[in-house]
Amino acid sequence: MSETEYSLGRNCGMTFAGIKAASMVSIRSAEYEVFEKVTSCFEKKGFRRFFLRENGDRAVVLIYREESLAKILFESEISAFLSKFGYRYRSVEGALAILRSRMTKNEFPHEIGVFLGYPLADVMGFIENPHGGFKLCGYWKVYENEGKAAETF
Repeated sequence: MSETEYSLGRNCGMTFAGIKAASMVSIRSAEYEVFEKVTSCFEKKGFRRFFLRENGDRAVVLIYREESLAKILFESEISAFLSKFGYRYRSVEGALAILRSRMTKNEFPHEIGVFLGYPLADVMGFIENPHGGFKLCGYWKVYENEGKAAETF
């Protein structure tokens, strides 16, 4: 098994299983051929890939199911939240293009948490206080409703 196959399974398995709308994975450009081969199989099942950042020998890619991610991105609370960061979009691809443009800057855009399906309150909590104040840490830092988050973990 290659590093890319392992990374896809470990980081994107919940997306491929339909549990999450999207997952992020970092791949080495030396294994791009393997990445293409594996993800093309998943594209036949309705999954998409979107390159968020490429620098040097690595790329950061979002693997997602469009319908699931659209449900998140077009929720009124989420779209209002993202608009504060300059997101004006009419499609999932439009929102992802903005996210990609924000990822090319020096700072990592923490609003990516909503794209990954993290609860809005937790994404907002992390943006406000990334180093403390969280109640639980698992797949993400939890600032509210730790009982439900623990169940999800």
